[in-house]
Amino acid sequence: MKFISKHSNYRVVLRPGIPGNRLTGTPSVPGIYVKFKDGVAEVKDEKIVKMMLEHPAFGTDNTAEFIIAPEDNKDPHELSRKNSEPEHNIVELDHGAIGKLINPKSPINLSNEQKEYIKRLAFEMAEAMYKKKIENDISSEKSLDPVKEKVPEPIEDVPVNKKEEIKKEETEEKVVAEEEKKEEENSANLHKKTRGRPKKH
Repeated sequence: MKFISKHSNYRVVLRPGIPGNRLTGTPSVPGIYVKFKDGVAEVKDEKIVKMMLEHPAFGTDNTAEFIIAPEDNKDPHELSRKNSEPEHNIVELDHGAIGKLINPKSPINLSNEQKEYIKRLAFEMAEAMYKKKIENDISSEKSLDPVKEKVPEPIEDVPVNKKEEIKKEETEEKVVAEEEKKEEENSANLHKKTRGRPKKH
């Protein structure tokens, strides 16, 4: 059976060992222990499995020191558990001289609640930025909107009698203009004829 602990290096004491005594001739009694490696322990002995299930540190929720691994083998303490390997100080050596520290950044472990909060906060920020962008686009379009051309007003329908009157006036104006033109031509011709005659004394 597979057990999962929220601690990387957890050790369960199922039965403490008893040291022997040479003076009294009492033999030593070995203890029974289960060691977790990176928060996981595989137990195959049914007797030890029973002892693990009866241990006071065992539980069914995430507050217990160790639990049975879920069916999907998903580790609920994977993000919150510290790495069993300690962080190392890495220093550059430049021709025998100690250089600067180049320690890698330790990974940041976030719980599921923290991840959900960050996701929700990012969504709210993106929504606010999107609304602001739309408002800016609308205001810029209004400022760049070209002046609309003036559409001529529709001409109202002229009644038939009014049309006839307008047509008659145009005809009269045309006749008058032709008569004035003829008079001008006649006067010009008359002026030419009288121009070449000798004056009477």
